[in-house]
Amino acid sequence: MNFSNLSAFKTISVDSFNSDFGYGDTITGSYPLFTGIEKHRYAEDADRPLISSLQNILNNNYTKYSPHYAYTSSLGDKSTQEIGILSIPSSYYGSSIKKTSIDLKFYVTGALFGRLQDIRGNGELVQTGPTGSIGSGSVAGVVLYNEGIMLLTGSWDLSNGSFTEPYVPCSAATIPSWVYFANTGSTGASENLPSSSFGIYFEGVNYINTMTMFCRAKRGEINYSQNPTWLEYGQNRIPVSGSRNYKEPSSLNIKNISKSNWAYPSASFERTVFVDRIKIYDEDRNIIMIAKLATPIRKREQDSICYKLIFDH
Repeated sequence: MNFSNLSAFKTISVDSFNSDFGYGDTITGSYPLFTGIEKHRYAEDADRPLISSLQNILNNNYTKYSPHYAYTSSLGDKSTQEIGILSIPSSYYGSSIKKTSIDLKFYVTGALFGRLQDIRGNGELVQTGPTGSIGSGSVAGVVLYNEGIMLLTGSWDLSNGSFTEPYVPCSAATIPSWVYFANTGSTGASENLPSSSFGIYFEGVNYINTMTMFCRAKRGEINYSQNPTWLEYGQNRIPVSGSRNYKEPSSLNIKNISKSNWAYPSASFERTVFVDRIKIYDEDRNIIMIAKLATPIRKREQDSICYKLIFDH
């Protein structure tokens, strides 16, 4: 950014702009081009504006898939219960997260302590492993496919009392559970550094708007070409012009390209063109698109052809 146009970044104050820069100086800066998955955890009865803002979406858009989406029900009260939330930017998945593609893995010291999958395709995150583990077969959360949000409510001990970790924001050792999934950190003591690791796997769906158009070249139509090779070679095509008129030749012969099974005589004349592109016009007859065919298609007088055009945008 050049000072000569009297503009600057909003991080530069007016006083600094007037005192630290001179006319013609170049002001540089950088744009933070980064994104990442965010994890939040809320203790019981803690203030949770991020989750309360999802109340209408959960009740109106997703409860038809599973009762586990309900903001408040016999299955749990998301306004008060301990809960973890994973927020995934849309740049990671596109239009929505693909159903049945979610796979969350909770490791401790390299061993798999828990695995969640969207096996039913209804948004329920079911613990599927390890086989016979604590909570196996239980629903530990739900996923909002279009919003890229996973709500984790499973609070059972994945280690069955054999392990604890100082997951942030806890100041003491805590049992590993799904509400702490993707929480990292420690109390600061070297012996308390966490040994948990996490795997998040999913696929995205990206919807592309398409428009399908059918262009018909009916029998007896589309029988003229502006390609100069369409006319017989050597004819006088120079127009006659004067102070009062302008006249083009009216009796030019069209080149006969009809195929004959014999070298002589040649086949009878048949008006034939090859369509190699299709132009799309708006209501004011302005060309807005041109579709080019990979291979020109022959069009004779008796032919009736329909061209199917698909436009992605």
